[in-house]
Amino acid sequence: MPTENHVVSREEWLTARKELLREEKALLRYKDFVTEKRQAMPWVLVDKAYTFEDGERQVTLHELFAEARQLIVYHFMFGPEWDAGCTGCTQVADTFALARQHLENRDTRLVAVSRTNSMKIAGYKARMGWEFPWYSSLQSDFNFDFLASDPAASDQSTADQDTDSSWRYQPMGYDRDETHGFSVFVREDDQVYHTYSCFNRQVELYMVNLQLLDLVPGGRRNELEDGRRA
Repeated sequence: MPTENHVVSREEWLTARKELLREEKALLRYKDFVTEKRQAMPWVLVDKAYTFEDGERQVTLHELFAEARQLIVYHFMFGPEWDAGCTGCTQVADTFALARQHLENRDTRLVAVSRTNSMKIAGYKARMGWEFPWYSSLQSDFNFDFLASDPAASDQSTADQDTDSSWRYQPMGYDRDETHGFSVFVREDDQVYHTYSCFNRQVELYMVNLQLLDLVPGGRRNELEDGRRA
């Protein structure tokens, strides 16, 4: 493809690179600042019972932790009427599928949760060759309570609650009932606390493929639109 960038001498390139380096360092320092604020967020006690299915048994939110103290839940878009998982979520899952052992070595477990039945999840998981834990929340309010599914799509009591979702900053953005994101929980003794959630574009901060594409001049062409593996 034709270049839109100036071609310069090595000396001019070094000058431009040093100017950009200052901006990159400032960005990293600010990211560290935001990370500290995120980790200092207050906690909310989860006092509602949730059940999940993995095709073999039902488990509680407490059991999703396994032996870990910290839990990251990826809200994988896979509605109950869908035939396959979201293509964008498939990219996200590909980026964290191999990170499990590194997280578990730091007392953290990562699982995916979707509002579809466990048989569909098992089929899609096998198709993609994934081994991370992935649970169905179809029989509980979990997706609605943590704003990964539109409460208006629920026939459960949650749909009648006045849930403030304004902190997500934007509506679903899809002509669907689902959105994708992460929710984080901590376990202290027998109590589970919700510490953080993020959705939509915030998720791309944790996608290695997009961060690598940010390094190249062409950038993120066809971002999250490659459905070849979906």
